Amino acid sequence: MANVAMVAGWQLLRDYRSAEERAAKIGLKFAPSKYSGMEFDTIALIPLDDHLPVYNREAEVFQGTLQDINKWLQGVDWARNYDNIMKVSSDEKRQTAESKYQQRELLKVIREGEKSKGIERV
Repeated sequence: MANVAMVAGWQLLRDYRSAEERAAKIGLKFAPSKYSGMEFDTIALIPLDDHLPVYNREAEVFQGTLQDINKWLQGVDWARNYDNIMKVSSDEKRQTAESKYQQRELLKVIREGEKSKGIERV
C-alpha cells in the first residue's frame, strides 16, 4: 500500500514541477495567492523578473489550483504555437518587444526621478 501512496505523491510532484518549468518559460513563477480567500490549494502566477517595480512583481497574472494552472499554461502554449505556425509572431519577436517595453519603462522612471530632483532635460 505504501508504493501506491508514493506513486500518487510522485505524480503530483511531477505535475507541479512540469507546470513550474512551463511557467518559467513564459516569465512567471508560483507564489501563494493573496486574494483567494481561504482556499489553501490555490496557487498564483506572478511575474518572474525581479527588476520590475514591486507593484508589478506582486500582481497575480492567474490564480487557481494546480489543474487550473496546467490548463491555463496549456492554452498559453497553444496560442504561442499557433502564432508561430501562422508566422504572426515568434519567440524572438516577443523577446524584442518585451525588452523594448522594459527599456521604455526604465527611461520613464529615470525621467520622473530627474524631474522630482529638479533636473531639467533639454
